[in-house]
Amino acid sequence: YGVTASDDPRFKSNETFLSLTAMTDLLRSCVPAITNPELMPLVDLDLLLLNIRRASYSPTVPITADVPGTDQQITVDLDIEQLTAQFPNAQEQWDENLTIMDDAGNQLDFVICPVTVKSMFGATKFVLRQQQAAAEISMSNRKNDEKIDDMDEQFKNLSSLAVNIVSDSIQEIRTGTTTVKNPAEIRNFLNQIDLEYFRA
Repeated sequence: YGVTASDDPRFKSNETFLSLTAMTDLLRSCVPAITNPELMPLVDLDLLLLNIRRASYSPTVPITADVPGTDQQITVDLDIEQLTAQFPNAQEQWDENLTIMDDAGNQLDFVICPVTVKSMFGATKFVLRQQQAAAEISMSNRKNDEKIDDMDEQFKNLSSLAVNIVSDSIQEIRTGTTTVKNPAEIRNFLNQIDLEYFRA
């Protein structure tokens, strides 16, 4: 369905893309078949938003780009239906089982799920808060050593974000002798495994 009169100002002002509540309200309004939009796979979000735009405003979306080697721009209208038809079928390509082996032959088996809309918005809000905190630290009148200590803490917080996003996407970890399903234990496990595994 297209956007409602109350959704329209939020959609056009980009509020929808800054707030999890605004995004889930929009999805519930326009795609009522999705009962828990905050748990929807992030990979599906672009497809849904493009189709909501098509149902609400126009079958095309204007794209403006710089012409290489000139100071001119060109605007083209992309057909949303043709554009979305090129999106890969995530359900067909998704494999929830991931196996990683290190050079010594040690094996870890993961049962994974896609990153959710809720997880993405949470990560975005976290990064914005860290950026604000870093700016406040930089402009403060504290001693340089104190600033360095505070910035070091900010870097640690940002590092933990990657672990949290990955852990939210893992339903189960299996080793040769152990199966881990508890989210807190999965997060703790990821904080302790070799970087080689994490990068995989």
